[in-house]
Amino acid sequence: MELTPRFEVIKNCGLTSESGYEDLLLIVDIFKNDFDIELTEENAGVMITHLASAFKRIETGEAVNPLDSALVEQIKMEPVYPLAQKIVDTVLSRIQNELSRDEQDFMLVHVGTLLCEREAEG
Repeated sequence: MELTPRFEVIKNCGLTSESGYEDLLLIVDIFKNDFDIELTEENAGVMITHLASAFKRIETGEAVNPLDSALVEQIKMEPVYPLAQKIVDTVLSRIQNELSRDEQDFMLVHVGTLLCEREAEG
C-alpha cells in the first residue's frame, strides 16, 4: 500500500514542519532512486511517522529518549548493517533537518529492520 494517505495526514494535521515534510518526500526518493527500495505503508509507515515527529521535535526543541543501546548494537551485528548505515548516511547528507544522535539511532534501527524484513522475504 502506498504512503500517500500517511503523508496527507502528516501534512494536514501539522505533524511535522514544512521542511520536515519536504525531507520525508526526499527520503522516499532517496530509497527508491539511490537504493532501489520502494517504501510502502507496510515496510516504512512507522519509520516515516517517527521521522515526521523527529522533524517536529527539532522545530520545538524537544528531545527524544535514547534507544536502549542493545537495540542499536543488535542492528550493527546484522549482515544488513553496512547498507543500513549507508542509507542513513546518504539521507542525513541530503535532508534539510539535522537529526540528533538519538534520532539517528532510531532511524538506523528502522532502516535495519526494514532491510532485515526485506532480506527474509526474498
